Amino acid sequence: MLPDPRPYFAELTDPRHETKNKLHKLTDIIMLVFCAVLSDIEDWVEMETFAEEKESRFRKFLELPNGISLDDTLSDMIGHLHLDVFVEAFLNWTQSALLSLADEQICLDSKTLGVGA
Repeated sequence: MLPDPRPYFAELTDPRHETKNKLHKLTDIIMLVFCAVLSDIEDWVEMETFAEEKESRFRKFLELPNGISLDDTLSDMIGHLHLDVFVEAFLNWTQSALLSLADEQICLDSKTLGVGA
């Protein structure tokens, strides 16, 4: 089982000012985008649609106190993160994930890899 990525991103500094318009948790935004990207979604509008369609599933592990973030919010938040700090958190999570797979068998077929006849 892969480690939960949320603790690795919990220490990221939220670039937003504390205002009444700060409706969505940074970790929720990161996880929505993270799951969308893993689902091969690259467009911000499609990410919002994806998250809305999967909202009941996301609510099982995210707080989402004000629902799903709009596509502009997703884009703005990811764009304002300190990239070097985000990359470090992501690398820490992936290294931990790789360690958790150390004794696991991983099957790849040639169709997935795009090789073979």
